[in-house]
Amino acid sequence: MKRVLLFVGVSLIMGNLLFAQDDPAQSGVYIGIISFAANAEDITEGAPVYLDEEGKDKLFEILDNSYQKASTQGTALYYGVHKALANLSQNQSKFPSDVDSVNLIAFTDGLDNNSTSVALEPIETEDFGEKFASDYLAYDKEQIASREVAGKPITAYAIGVMGADVSDSDAFTAALQDLASDEANYFELADFAQANDQFANIANGLAMLTKKVTFTIKTPSYPVGTKVRITFDVPEGGNTAEDAEGSQNYLEGEVAVKSRKYILANIAYGGDVSCSMVPADASVNGVLDGTEVGYTFVDLKGFDPDIDDATAVKQWSMNSGADSWQVNSEYAFDGSTETITNYKSVVVYLVLDSSTSLSDDDITNVREAAKEFIQTVYDKTQEAPIDASSAASEDSEDSEEGL
Repeated sequence: MKRVLLFVGVSLIMGNLLFAQDDPAQSGVYIGIISFAANAEDITEGAPVYLDEEGKDKLFEILDNSYQKASTQGTALYYGVHKALANLSQNQSKFPSDVDSVNLIAFTDGLDNNSTSVALEPIETEDFGEKFASDYLAYDKEQIASREVAGKPITAYAIGVMGADVSDSDAFTAALQDLASDEANYFELADFAQANDQFANIANGLAMLTKKVTFTIKTPSYPVGTKVRITFDVPEGGNTAEDAEGSQNYLEGEVAVKSRKYILANIAYGGDVSCSMVPADASVNGVLDGTEVGYTFVDLKGFDPDIDDATAVKQWSMNSGADSWQVNSEYAFDGSTETITNYKSVVVYLVLDSSTSLSDDDITNVREAAKEFIQTVYDKTQEAPIDASSAASEDSEDSEEGL
């Protein structure tokens, strides 16, 4: 029978700077882990762990030593998901103010058969000891859809490998779909070996990083009425008017002077290029430096200096009354851009099945998949850390720039 591995994920926002575990005001990534079988236990001691190098090592140690195959029969999946929701809510006052998303990731290989046990302690005063399993599933589904943590909705992922002891495959699939916050967040795997890739895919999909590109056009003191175009897709060596006209990704404007100050007016964009701070048809104030003028576009979209070809960035001009573009062979792209990379604070709860229906190899595969998730997220936090207070200051300055 086909096996289905379930993961339900909850992610919270990642901020501009990773926060230390003893300083809950700092931004960064938190990861909590719940292991469930007949009962459910938060093996991260009731609160997510801050993901720096020390935190990563701690989470790996927890998975190695505390995530083990259960000795008592039973699968309390719904109870485990509820405990993750409760612990997120209980700890939200400790999260940084820049939380951006909340994700919940859970795993099971079978149907819930123990969440309504009278032996389980009620969570958040909710007692399902005299109710049906379907009641608990309906409660979890409603809470995933409506509950907010740190002011953010919950994104839940459900991934499964169906165990050999599951006789009602439709009920199993339906339960997992109910535990996913969106149809696109439900994944059905053929075997446990696929878990690593799926965990890594979810980790890579977390919105942890934002990049702001500030682009400054530096031009000569062109006469009033001169059109200026910056192209981002003309190959090195392209310098004809046809090259400029054939550009798909560009920005342009027309030089004007007001109160002896330069302005780039009638801004227009082509292709993927845009700027929320300078919409089409708006104007940008110029800054005169000697005889050179700089026009700055904050948060430019459609060009990433860390990825795109800088040699394809060219400047063109068209004098008033002319009808063809002239390349500015003296234009130097160097120093034209500034890139600010900010992290969003993120909290993730992993809800992992450890029931006796799993083999030792299955447990190992789930453990390694969880480690792969943690490692992938950690690697993303190392890409371009930036001081949060500095980023906030720069954002404030950006918002005050005149257009």
